[in-house]
Amino acid sequence: MVSFKQAFNAARKAGNRYFSWNGDDYNTMTEEEQDYRIGDYFRNFKSNVGNNSNF
Repeated sequence: MVSFKQAFNAARKAGNRYFSWNGDDYNTMTEEEQDYRIGDYFRNFKSNVGNNSNF
């Protein structure tokens, strides 16, 4: 059986955004990439809300 780490690394190397392991689906973003995307989302959200007088 392939370990999670092996499956994750193989999917990233192949350029896949998602992969399946033990019947569950996962993305290939690292924790740092996910933290950055979440922070970027909130920065954009705050910026958009601040520019909209309806909020």
